[in-house]
Amino acid sequence: MDNLKDIILDLIDSKREGTYWDFKEEPHEDNSSLLHDLICLANCNHEGDKYLILGVTDPAKGCEIKGLTSEQKNRKNQVKLIDFLSNVHFAAENRPEIEIQKLKIDEKEIDVIIIKNKRFKPYFLTKDYNKSKKEKIVRANYIYTRIGDKNTSIDKSADYNHIKEMWKEQFGLNLKIEDRFKELLGDYKNWECDFDGKKLAYHKIHPEFTIELSKSQKGDMEPYCAFYLSNSLYYGKSTFKHNSTLIFEWNYVYCDDCRVLFPEPSFRTVNRNTETHGFYYYNLEKISGLFARIISNNSFVFETRTLGFPVIVFKDNENLNEFANFLENNFNIIEEMESDELLNLNDPNEYRRMINLETLEKIKRFHEENWII
Repeated sequence: MDNLKDIILDLIDSKREGTYWDFKEEPHEDNSSLLHDLICLANCNHEGDKYLILGVTDPAKGCEIKGLTSEQKNRKNQVKLIDFLSNVHFAAENRPEIEIQKLKIDEKEIDVIIIKNKRFKPYFLTKDYNKSKKEKIVRANYIYTRIGDKNTSIDKSADYNHIKEMWKEQFGLNLKIEDRFKELLGDYKNWECDFDGKKLAYHKIHPEFTIELSKSQKGDMEPYCAFYLSNSLYYGKSTFKHNSTLIFEWNYVYCDDCRVLFPEPSFRTVNRNTETHGFYYYNLEKISGLFARIISNNSFVFETRTLGFPVIVFKDNENLNEFANFLENNFNIIEEMESDELLNLNDPNEYRRMINLETLEKIKRFHEENWII
């Protein structure tokens, strides 16, 4: 809330309106005008949220904070606004995602309608909207937007080039190839995988995006091998290509005599006394995490013969760092837990020189049982 207040104060202090924000001294007199403003902002070319700020005059009147009253005519809360939009005929039921926040500035209350930044442009209607004959008509199949501080007129459609950019954004055609690849990797259900036979996967809708596995070779045992019946490890390179052009690389590994495949996990160290503790993890902001989701079909379970190694999945770096910092300051919780994992230790001393294996399992179990993402 404090961050939003700072953003809005900066916009008010600018004494102007812009591509992604608009001021209104009072709530809209009719729903057609409100709908038109929301669609224009939702479709504007801005990488971030958009703001319709109610209770502030326009620049011609100095962007003065007038405020709103609790009984102000036509003022909507979150429920009323969502209900209103749900009854509008948007194409493919694709509606802007919005929320209302009340802010108190200089002892005056204003409403900020936040239009979330989603790549579903263009938003447009399949049926004309006007609640009464007095209201202007928001036209079906017209695509509105906002350029600078000007909305597309309600009786016109946006310029062709602006509309083209909206469609390109929706289909990811305006992204760098690296970002586009990551986005498609996140679409894990649409990958056709044959890693056992052809050592290949491709995106079913965009088959020019592929993942190839190199020939594997025997490698040295890693600590996670101890969680399988066989300690053997084979590794290779997974290459992520677009039309045969290499975009990313990441190591893959086979464990338990090539019975289970997974991307090489990352490891986060938690220093404690003289022993090295820590945990294996995948980060969904990284290639390894996205690849692990595809291989496991979003389960992140890499088991064979009922056994698998403990790995934690984080949605982003912030989530990862928060958990790691918690462990650093509260490691006694882990130490007090009992271990319940069977390990295959052909050479216990070799493994324990690298890392405390029992701790791996305890940290994973603690995360599953107690950590809320």
